[in-house]
Amino acid sequence: MRAIIAGLGVIAFLSLGLFQAETVWARSKKSKEAAGVEAPVPKESKKKVDKAKEQALEAQRVFTEKVRQGLNNTEWEIELSLLSAKGKKESDIITFKENQIGVAGFVKKGFPPTNYTLTVQDGGIAVWETMQSSDKSGIAFWRGEIDADMQRMHGILSYHVDDKTTRDYSFSSISRKDISPGPSK
Repeated sequence: MRAIIAGLGVIAFLSLGLFQAETVWARSKKSKEAAGVEAPVPKESKKKVDKAKEQALEAQRVFTEKVRQGLNNTEWEIELSLLSAKGKKESDIITFKENQIGVAGFVKKGFPPTNYTLTVQDGGIAVWETMQSSDKSGIAFWRGEIDADMQRMHGILSYHVDDKTTRDYSFSSISRKDISPGPSK
């Protein structure tokens, strides 16, 4: 009889130990989930996720390049409005050629055409940005948005004439036309 009671005691002891171990494991899992720690993902699933991300990034890159090519060899007449005061609006011409941007009025001030970054957002809106600098005329920061149909553009210019003088403008396109590829002006 003692052997049976001792055996039942050992079984109870082992069962209690397993129950406690399972409880600790379950609490650990819940606390990891609450902390946002993900359970390990099998390598095969990670490969599928990584491949899907790679494909999405590649599709985005291809689409952005297509937009860049559509923007290349275009000329946009823009109207600039000084943000700090109501005044006379100025017009200028932005040219996208050979994957660079040039602004006619700023080329005359010593700002050469520059490279630009291009990002295509959801909905097809293309955002371009560039910084142009001139030894004698300061720094110009441009940011423009082009509608998905590639027919309208608007944006902001922050022109830092010197350390103390900044002129901020908004601009919008008046017209757009295709130009022939070839040497820059």
